[in-house]
Amino acid sequence: MSQVVYRKLQEQLDQYSVGYPTTESGIEIKILERLFKEKEAEIFLQMSLSPESSIAIAARAGSTPSQIDTLLDEMYRKGLVFRHAKDGDVKYGAVPFIEGIWEYQVKSMDRELAQLFEDYVQENLHENVTNTSPLLIHRPIAINQTIDISFPVLTYESSRKIVQNQKLIVVTDCICRVQKGLIEKGCDKPLETCFMFGTPAKYFIDRSIGRQVSIDEAFHILDVCEKAGLVTMPLNTQKPANLCNCCSDCCIVLNNLKRFSSPANMVKAKYRAVVDPEKCENCDACVERCPMDALFRDVTDSISTNQDKCIGCGLCVNGCPVAAIHLEVRPKAEPYEPPKTGLDFYKEVAQMRGKNLTPLALVSVTR
Repeated sequence: MSQVVYRKLQEQLDQYSVGYPTTESGIEIKILERLFKEKEAEIFLQMSLSPESSIAIAARAGSTPSQIDTLLDEMYRKGLVFRHAKDGDVKYGAVPFIEGIWEYQVKSMDRELAQLFEDYVQENLHENVTNTSPLLIHRPIAINQTIDISFPVLTYESSRKIVQNQKLIVVTDCICRVQKGLIEKGCDKPLETCFMFGTPAKYFIDRSIGRQVSIDEAFHILDVCEKAGLVTMPLNTQKPANLCNCCSDCCIVLNNLKRFSSPANMVKAKYRAVVDPEKCENCDACVERCPMDALFRDVTDSISTNQDKCIGCGLCVNGCPVAAIHLEVRPKAEPYEPPKTGLDFYKEVAQMRGKNLTPLALVSVTR
């Protein structure tokens, strides 16, 4: 029975976000068995992405609220479901594996789980994070102070504007660098670099897996991230619920983008890096700093840019000691407007992947 439940859970999680695909090794089931008890998996199958009361969930599960309240609370504490509490009204919702369950393990992950995830990524999961291009779960944007002020910069294209518009800001550790560090494949980049906003931020506070910061402290953290050579990557929406600062050593999105010949096209990059040969001193600082290996020495021993690989992050610009690089709008850049909200993102990705956000248990009932 247990294998059937976990397979159904895998199929349910595969409906959401970038999905949760099957593998030949079956490692996806091993991860679920590690995270979920069988009863927890059964309850998750009855849950919707939209938070509901335990009464509604119990009715679908053929149980009573008193029987599952304790179970739902334990699942929340383990980071397996979302919980929203306001004025004594508590609601629970299902969450994707990415972003969701995986990120919620940021303070509890151990080496065994980190290695299971690594093996899963390498076997199959890496393909899912880019096969919805350009609706990648995170979208790289140019770092602060690298864009010509004459260019119109929309709110969702500016890390400072994104942060400044938030009433509640929480910072937590980068799940990717935590995971890689546990298996001794990490890097020396800053760890506490990922921001959550609004309701998701409150979840991180309530579970003590993040800490609240002011706008000024958030700006300081962004400065540290940019100096360290991290790519600013908000959730791919116009109203992002989170904003990550990523390295190509550990980040599953950036790391996978490097496998392709044209990451710029995949992320619909608006900007490109241009090197001024008159100013360039060929110090290789930009080559070492570029997360996509887009800058290189050409046949004339000068620094050039592979425009297909350049994602317009701007790290080379603020890392150049002689100001020999600038960003410019790509001449034939196609306008790209991300989905407005996280739910819109999930709906569009589900449609693109031929999936349905309705719990499979309910789909089966209505057929």
